[in-house]
Amino acid sequence: VVRVRGGNTNTLFCVSGFRDYNDNNDTSFDSVLLRVFGAEGLIDRDVENPTYAALARAGIAPDYFGRFGNGRIEGWVESSRPLVQSTKAQELSSPLYSTAIAKLMARLHQSFEVPPELQPYHSEPSLWNELTAWANQILKVVVFQTERDQKMAKELKLHELPGELDWLRNEVVPPNTKVAFCHNDVLAANILLDNNDTLHLIDFEYGSMNYVGFDIANHLNEFGGGTDIPSGIPNYDWLPSLESQRAFVESYLGPDNEEEEVNNLLAEVQAFRLVNHLYWGLWAVIQASTEGCSEFDYMVYATHRIRQFWKCKPGI
Repeated sequence: VVRVRGGNTNTLFCVSGFRDYNDNNDTSFDSVLLRVFGAEGLIDRDVENPTYAALARAGIAPDYFGRFGNGRIEGWVESSRPLVQSTKAQELSSPLYSTAIAKLMARLHQSFEVPPELQPYHSEPSLWNELTAWANQILKVVVFQTERDQKMAKELKLHELPGELDWLRNEVVPPNTKVAFCHNDVLAANILLDNNDTLHLIDFEYGSMNYVGFDIANHLNEFGGGTDIPSGIPNYDWLPSLESQRAFVESYLGPDNEEEEVNNLLAEVQAFRLVNHLYWGLWAVIQASTEGCSEFDYMVYATHRIRQFWKCKPGI
Protein backbone atom coordinates (compact mmCIF):
# COMPACT_ATOMS: atom_id res chain seq x y z
CA VAL A 1 0.00 0.00 0.00
CA VAL A 2 1.50 3.33 -1.10
CA ARG A 3 0.10 6.82 -0.50
CA VAL A 4 -0.48 8.62 -3.80
CA ARG A 5 0.40 12.30 -3.77
CA GLY A 6 -1.40 14.93 -5.79
CA GLY A 7 -5.01 14.77 -4.61
CA ASN A 8 -6.17 17.92 -2.79
CA THR A 9 -9.74 16.77 -2.22
CA ASN A 10 -9.25 13.12 -1.27
CA THR A 11 -6.69 10.82 0.31
CA LEU A 12 -5.44 8.31 -2.28
CA PHE A 13 -3.62 4.99 -2.00
CA CYS A 14 -2.29 2.52 -4.56
CA VAL A 15 -2.90 -1.06 -3.38
CA SER A 16 -0.78 -3.60 -5.29
CA GLY A 17 0.00 -7.31 -5.39
CA PHE A 18 -3.29 -8.82 -6.55
CA ARG A 19 -1.61 -11.17 -9.01
CA ASP A 20 0.57 -12.56 -6.20
CA TYR A 21 -2.55 -13.69 -4.34
CA ASN A 22 -4.30 -15.23 -7.33
CA ASP A 23 -3.41 -18.92 -7.71
CA ASN A 24 -4.67 -19.07 -11.29
CA ASN A 25 -2.82 -15.88 -12.27
CA ASP A 26 -5.89 -14.77 -14.22
CA THR A 27 -6.27 -11.34 -12.62
CA SER A 28 -6.11 -8.69 -15.35
CA PHE A 29 -4.71 -6.07 -12.97
CA ASP A 30 -2.14 -5.96 -10.22
CA SER A 31 -3.08 -2.65 -8.57
CA VAL A 32 -6.15 -0.62 -7.65
CA LEU A 33 -6.70 2.95 -6.47
CA LEU A 34 -8.29 3.31 -3.04
CA ARG A 35 -9.94 6.71 -2.68
CA VAL A 36 -10.90 8.05 0.76
CA PHE A 37 -13.41 10.84 0.21
CA GLY A 38 -12.79 14.43 1.26
CA ALA A 39 -14.58 17.73 0.46
CA GLU A 40 -17.31 17.01 2.99
CA GLY A 41 -20.47 18.90 2.09
CA LEU A 42 -19.25 19.94 -1.36
CA ILE A 43 -19.96 16.69 -3.22
CA ASP A 44 -23.07 14.47 -2.98
CA ARG A 45 -21.40 11.06 -2.96
CA ASP A 46 -24.73 9.26 -3.41
CA VAL A 47 -24.92 10.87 -6.86
CA GLU A 48 -21.22 11.13 -7.67
CA ASN A 49 -20.46 7.46 -7.00
CA PRO A 50 -23.03 5.88 -9.39
CA THR A 51 -22.14 8.58 -11.93
CA TYR A 52 -18.51 7.48 -11.76
CA ALA A 53 -19.59 3.85 -12.17
CA ALA A 54 -21.51 4.82 -15.34
CA LEU A 55 -18.47 6.65 -16.72
CA ALA A 56 -16.35 3.56 -16.06
CA ARG A 57 -18.86 1.30 -17.85
CA ALA A 58 -18.71 3.69 -20.83
CA GLY A 59 -14.92 3.33 -20.97
CA ILE A 60 -14.38 7.00 -20.18
CA ALA A 61 -13.14 6.63 -16.59
CA PRO A 62 -10.95 3.89 -15.05
CA ASP A 63 -12.70 0.76 -13.75
CA TYR A 64 -15.11 0.91 -10.83
CA PHE A 65 -14.84 -1.92 -8.30
CA GLY A 66 -17.14 -0.73 -5.53
CA ARG A 67 -17.77 1.69 -2.70
CA PHE A 68 -17.14 1.46 1.02
CA GLY A 69 -18.37 3.81 3.76
CA ASN A 70 -16.20 6.85 3.05
CA GLY A 71 -14.58 5.98 -0.27
CA ARG A 72 -14.36 3.63 -3.23
CA ILE A 73 -12.01 1.37 -5.18
CA GLU A 74 -11.12 2.27 -8.76
CA GLY A 75 -8.94 0.89 -11.50
CA TRP A 76 -5.29 1.85 -11.50
CA VAL A 77 -3.84 3.08 -14.80
CA GLU A 78 -0.67 0.98 -15.01
CA SER A 79 2.69 2.49 -16.02
CA SER A 80 1.42 6.04 -16.10
CA ARG A 81 2.13 9.45 -14.63
CA PRO A 82 0.20 12.71 -14.38
CA LEU A 83 1.09 15.57 -16.67
CA VAL A 84 3.23 18.30 -15.14
CA GLN A 85 2.30 21.98 -14.98
CA SER A 86 4.90 23.62 -12.78
CA THR A 87 8.28 25.32 -12.92
CA LYS A 88 9.72 21.96 -14.02
CA ALA A 89 7.59 21.76 -17.16
CA GLN A 90 4.38 23.15 -18.65
CA GLU A 91 3.02 20.10 -20.41
CA LEU A 92 -0.57 21.33 -20.76
CA SER A 93 0.56 23.86 -23.33
CA SER A 94 2.66 21.38 -25.29
CA PRO A 95 1.22 20.78 -28.80
CA LEU A 96 2.15 17.13 -28.25
CA TYR A 97 -0.56 16.85 -25.58
CA SER A 98 -2.91 19.79 -26.10
CA THR A 99 -4.61 18.39 -29.20
CA ALA A 100 -5.11 15.01 -27.51
CA ILE A 101 -6.63 16.66 -24.44
CA ALA A 102 -9.05 18.61 -26.63
CA LYS A 103 -10.14 15.36 -28.30
CA LEU A 104 -10.57 13.61 -24.93
CA MET A 105 -12.83 16.40 -23.73
CA ALA A 106 -14.80 16.36 -26.97
CA ARG A 107 -15.30 12.61 -26.62
CA LEU A 108 -16.67 13.03 -23.11
CA HIS A 109 -19.01 15.85 -24.11
CA GLN A 110 -20.28 14.17 -27.25
CA SER A 111 -20.49 10.49 -26.31
CA PHE A 112 -21.42 10.07 -22.65
CA GLU A 113 -25.12 9.66 -22.00
CA VAL A 114 -26.30 9.91 -18.41
CA PRO A 115 -28.19 6.69 -17.48
CA PRO A 116 -31.95 7.14 -16.98
CA GLU A 117 -31.78 6.48 -13.22
CA LEU A 118 -29.31 9.37 -12.82
CA GLN A 119 -30.97 11.86 -15.13
CA PRO A 120 -33.02 13.49 -12.33
CA TYR A 121 -29.71 14.49 -10.73
CA HIS A 122 -28.14 15.68 -14.00
CA SER A 123 -31.12 17.37 -15.61
CA GLU A 124 -29.65 20.88 -15.87
CA PRO A 125 -26.29 22.63 -15.70
CA SER A 126 -24.92 22.48 -12.17
CA LEU A 127 -22.78 25.62 -12.32
CA TRP A 128 -25.04 28.37 -11.02
CA ASN A 129 -26.70 26.23 -8.35
CA GLU A 130 -23.28 25.17 -7.07
CA LEU A 131 -21.92 28.71 -7.06
CA THR A 132 -24.99 30.08 -5.29
CA ALA A 133 -24.86 27.33 -2.66
CA TRP A 134 -21.14 27.84 -2.09
CA ALA A 135 -21.49 31.62 -1.83
CA ASN A 136 -24.30 31.22 0.72
CA GLN A 137 -22.26 28.66 2.65
CA ILE A 138 -19.29 31.01 2.80
CA LEU A 139 -21.38 33.88 4.14
CA LYS A 140 -22.34 31.64 7.07
CA VAL A 141 -18.72 30.82 7.91
CA VAL A 142 -17.74 33.00 10.84
CA VAL A 143 -14.68 31.14 12.10
CA PHE A 144 -11.68 29.82 10.22
CA GLN A 145 -9.08 27.54 11.74
CA THR A 146 -6.39 30.20 12.20
CA GLU A 147 -6.30 33.94 12.75
CA ARG A 148 -4.33 34.30 9.51
CA ASP A 149 -7.07 32.55 7.53
CA GLN A 150 -9.71 34.69 9.25
CA LYS A 151 -7.87 37.87 8.24
CA MET A 152 -7.30 36.70 4.65
CA ALA A 153 -10.97 35.79 4.24
CA LYS A 154 -12.01 39.24 5.45
CA GLU A 155 -9.72 40.88 2.89
CA LEU A 156 -11.43 38.97 0.05
CA LYS A 157 -14.72 40.89 0.58
CA LEU A 158 -16.68 37.67 0.13
CA HIS A 159 -20.01 39.45 0.76
CA GLU A 160 -19.65 41.13 -2.64
CA LEU A 161 -19.40 37.90 -4.62
CA PRO A 162 -23.12 36.94 -4.81
CA GLY A 163 -23.73 40.18 -6.73
CA GLU A 164 -20.83 39.38 -9.06
CA LEU A 165 -22.31 35.94 -9.73
CA ASP A 166 -25.61 37.54 -10.72
CA TRP A 167 -23.77 39.91 -13.07
CA LEU A 168 -21.85 37.05 -14.68
CA ARG A 169 -24.96 34.96 -15.17
CA ASN A 170 -27.21 37.71 -16.50
CA GLU A 171 -24.84 39.96 -18.42
CA VAL A 172 -21.59 38.16 -19.28
CA VAL A 173 -22.23 34.52 -20.18
CA PRO A 174 -23.86 34.26 -23.63
CA PRO A 175 -27.39 32.82 -23.72
CA ASN A 176 -28.08 29.35 -25.11
CA THR A 177 -24.59 28.05 -24.45
CA LYS A 178 -24.11 24.36 -25.20
CA VAL A 179 -24.62 21.88 -22.36
CA ALA A 180 -23.17 18.37 -21.97
CA PHE A 181 -21.81 16.12 -19.26
CA CYS A 182 -18.54 17.80 -18.25
CA HIS A 183 -15.50 16.84 -16.21
CA ASN A 184 -15.16 20.34 -14.65
CA ASP A 185 -11.66 19.69 -13.30
CA VAL A 186 -9.30 18.89 -16.20
CA LEU A 187 -6.07 20.03 -14.60
CA ALA A 188 -2.65 18.45 -15.14
CA ALA A 189 -2.95 16.04 -12.19
CA ASN A 190 -6.17 14.60 -13.64
CA ILE A 191 -4.57 13.69 -16.99
CA LEU A 192 -2.43 10.56 -17.01
CA LEU A 193 0.17 9.71 -19.68
CA ASP A 194 0.91 6.01 -20.08
CA ASN A 195 3.92 4.24 -21.60
CA ASN A 196 2.18 4.17 -24.99
CA ASP A 197 1.93 7.98 -24.96
CA THR A 198 -1.84 7.71 -24.52
CA LEU A 199 -3.65 10.21 -22.32
CA HIS A 200 -6.39 9.26 -19.84
CA LEU A 201 -8.82 11.49 -17.94
CA ILE A 202 -9.24 10.58 -14.26
CA ASP A 203 -10.94 11.97 -11.14
CA PHE A 204 -14.45 12.81 -12.32
CA GLU A 205 -15.86 13.68 -8.89
CA TYR A 206 -16.79 17.25 -9.90
CA GLY A 207 -18.36 15.93 -13.11
CA SER A 208 -21.91 17.02 -13.94
CA MET A 209 -24.14 18.37 -16.64
CA ASN A 210 -22.63 21.75 -17.31
CA TYR A 211 -21.64 24.25 -19.95
CA VAL A 212 -19.07 23.01 -22.46
CA GLY A 213 -17.50 26.47 -22.51
CA PHE A 214 -16.97 26.30 -18.75
CA ASP A 215 -15.24 22.93 -18.97
CA ILE A 216 -12.85 24.23 -21.65
CA ALA A 217 -12.31 27.50 -19.78
CA ASN A 218 -11.49 25.59 -16.62
CA HIS A 219 -8.85 23.55 -18.43
CA LEU A 220 -7.26 26.63 -19.97
CA ASN A 221 -7.17 28.41 -16.59
CA GLU A 222 -5.40 25.37 -15.16
CA PHE A 223 -2.39 26.26 -17.29
CA GLY A 224 -1.61 28.56 -14.37
CA GLY A 225 -1.24 25.60 -12.01
CA GLY A 226 -1.12 26.26 -8.29
CA THR A 227 -2.83 23.16 -6.90
CA ASP A 228 0.17 20.87 -7.30
CA ILE A 229 2.33 22.61 -4.69
CA PRO A 230 1.57 23.27 -1.01
CA SER A 231 1.95 27.04 -1.41
CA GLY A 232 -1.14 27.27 -3.61
CA ILE A 233 0.24 30.02 -5.84
CA PRO A 234 -0.72 29.91 -9.56
CA ASN A 235 1.51 31.45 -12.21
CA TYR A 236 -0.76 33.37 -14.54
CA ASP A 237 2.13 34.09 -16.91
CA TRP A 238 1.58 30.51 -18.11
CA LEU A 239 -2.01 31.14 -19.22
CA PRO A 240 -2.53 30.52 -22.94
CA SER A 241 -2.67 33.36 -25.42
CA LEU A 242 -5.85 33.99 -27.38
CA GLU A 243 -4.18 32.35 -30.37
CA SER A 244 -3.42 29.21 -28.33
CA GLN A 245 -6.99 29.16 -27.01
CA ARG A 246 -8.29 29.32 -30.57
CA ALA A 247 -6.05 26.41 -31.56
CA PHE A 248 -7.42 24.36 -28.65
CA VAL A 249 -11.03 25.14 -29.61
CA GLU A 250 -10.32 24.21 -33.24
CA SER A 251 -8.85 20.87 -32.11
CA TYR A 252 -11.87 20.33 -29.86
CA LEU A 253 -14.36 20.97 -32.68
CA GLY A 254 -12.45 18.82 -35.17
CA PRO A 255 -11.27 19.29 -38.75
CA ASP A 256 -14.69 20.18 -40.16
CA ASN A 257 -15.24 23.16 -37.87
CA GLU A 258 -16.47 26.45 -39.30
CA GLU A 259 -15.07 29.84 -38.33
CA GLU A 260 -18.37 31.04 -36.87
CA GLU A 261 -18.58 27.95 -34.66
CA VAL A 262 -15.02 28.49 -33.46
CA ASN A 263 -15.66 32.19 -32.74
CA ASN A 264 -18.87 31.47 -30.82
CA LEU A 265 -17.30 28.80 -28.62
CA LEU A 266 -14.23 30.95 -28.04
CA ALA A 267 -16.47 33.81 -26.87
CA GLU A 268 -18.17 31.45 -24.41
CA VAL A 269 -14.80 30.30 -23.12
CA GLN A 270 -13.70 33.90 -22.46
CA ALA A 271 -16.81 34.54 -20.36
CA PHE A 272 -16.52 31.30 -18.44
CA ARG A 273 -12.83 31.84 -17.65
CA LEU A 274 -13.95 34.72 -15.44
CA VAL A 275 -16.65 32.58 -13.80
CA ASN A 276 -14.11 29.83 -13.26
CA HIS A 277 -11.88 32.00 -11.07
CA LEU A 278 -14.78 32.54 -8.66
CA TYR A 279 -15.74 28.87 -8.82
CA TRP A 280 -12.41 27.63 -7.51
CA GLY A 281 -11.92 30.66 -5.31
CA LEU A 282 -15.16 29.90 -3.44
CA TRP A 283 -14.29 26.20 -3.33
CA ALA A 284 -10.93 26.95 -1.76
CA VAL A 285 -12.41 29.23 0.91
CA ILE A 286 -14.79 26.43 1.94
CA GLN A 287 -11.92 23.94 1.98
CA ALA A 288 -9.89 26.30 4.17
CA SER A 289 -12.73 26.53 6.68
CA THR A 290 -13.44 22.79 6.83
CA GLU A 291 -10.07 21.14 6.12
CA GLY A 292 -7.61 23.81 7.20
CA CYS A 293 -4.44 24.80 5.34
CA SER A 294 -1.78 22.60 6.92
CA GLU A 295 -1.31 20.31 3.88
CA PHE A 296 -2.35 22.73 1.15
CA ASP A 297 -2.75 26.49 1.52
CA TYR A 298 -6.34 26.85 0.36
CA MET A 299 -6.56 30.45 1.54
CA VAL A 300 -3.59 31.53 -0.55
CA TYR A 301 -5.04 29.70 -3.55
CA ALA A 302 -8.45 31.31 -2.97
CA THR A 303 -6.85 34.73 -2.72
CA HIS A 304 -5.05 34.34 -6.05
CA ARG A 305 -8.13 33.02 -7.87
CA ILE A 306 -10.45 35.73 -6.57
CA ARG A 307 -7.87 38.48 -7.19
CA GLN A 308 -7.52 37.22 -10.75
CA PHE A 309 -11.27 37.58 -11.17
CA TRP A 310 -11.11 41.24 -10.13
CA LYS A 311 -8.06 41.81 -12.33
CA CYS A 312 -9.74 40.32 -15.43
CA LYS A 313 -13.21 41.78 -14.88
CA PRO A 314 -12.54 45.19 -16.54
CA GLY A 315 -11.54 43.42 -19.75
CA ILE A 316 -14.97 41.85 -20.22
